[in-house]
Amino acid sequence: AGFHEDKYGLPGALYKGSLRKGFIEKKDSIYPFDNSATEDSFADAEVVVKAGAVGVFSMGASYRNRNNNGYYHFTGGFSENRQKLETISLTPKLVIDKPVFGFKNNFILGWDYYKYPTTVDVNGNSSLGPSHTITDIDRSDSAFYVNERFYPVNDLLLEAGYRIQKVKYSVNHTDFINPVVSLSSDTHQEKEAYRVSANYLFGKKGDIFVTYARGFRFP
Repeated sequence: AGFHEDKYGLPGALYKGSLRKGFIEKKDSIYPFDNSATEDSFADAEVVVKAGAVGVFSMGASYRNRNNNGYYHFTGGFSENRQKLETISLTPKLVIDKPVFGFKNNFILGWDYYKYPTTVDVNGNSSLGPSHTITDIDRSDSAFYVNERFYPVNDLLLEAGYRIQKVKYSVNHTDFINPVVSLSSDTHQEKEAYRVSANYLFGKKGDIFVTYARGFRFP
């Protein structure tokens, strides 16, 4: 577990001409009261227990809460931003490391769950008038995976893995000044990844291997 906090000023809209002529320095600011602050706390834990005489079961869990606030001036107005970002995770996993028919074998079965609630609150004023919006973004990821490592002979490793992951995005944008542009949406995606490989060892001198894999990426 841990906690971090910082506060700092921000550089502000300096003109190249003034810098070149030496009227101001790079550390100066037109808006000296611009500032930002961050509070970041987290905690994680893992419990590991034996699964009988064949393997090990582990359960990992973590939580992180990050808050960032910023205040900015600009010509004719200002903007104040507040951001709250959370991360929640659960990662149970079963590892079975027991020979099969006398051959060395390692089998992994697991599930990953991540949740990312995020809130961005922005308000300010400019030549166009006041503004105030709040955007809530809730993303959750759920993935099941399995991996098998098998040694049919001492110097040959065969490995295969598979992962299927589902992700859900929920977005709710509220404009308090101009409600007509407020919106909400929900998106679901599902993707798969897999890998098969073979690795043959030549004593301590080297090895030869072949791998075929397919991956994915979410936005």
